[in-house]
Order: sequence, then C-alpha cells, then structure tokens
Amino acid sequence: MLMCREDNYYTVVRVRKTNSPDKFEDLIIELLQEHGDIKDIDYDTDKKSLECWVQKDDEVKMFKLFNYNWGIIECH
Repeated sequence: MLMCREDNYYTVVRVRKTNSPDKFEDLIIELLQEHGDIKDIDYDTDKKSLECWVQKDDEVKMFKLFNYNWGIIECH
C-alpha cells in the first residue's frame, strides 16, 4: 500500500507476475510524482517500509509504502 495520512490517500497495488515491461518501481515513482517533487525515499527505522517525502509548493508530505498482504482478501 502507498499511503499518505495527511491527504487521506490510500492506494493498494497488487503485483502480478506477467511479461509486461511495466515495473512496480516505475508505477510508485509515477504515483508519487502526481503529488509533487520527490525529495527523498528511505527505509523507516525498522526497515519494514519506505518513507517517501514529496514536496508540492512549500509543503512536504510523507507517503509510506508498505506490505499490505494481510489486508487483501481474495474470494471467488
């Protein structure tokens, strides 16, 4: 999940194995750039998620990228 609590922004990205040239990293960069200029991307203190700092105008916001497998339930 890519989440920014300040903006109430929550996007779940489900990665599938395909032959598509699209890459997860490229998608995340594109999503972040929609919100401004990327200033920094680094692991959090526990190294369980990434903190992505994005600036738009004079405001800097943190988007967190983390594993959300436990929050996804598939049914048929």
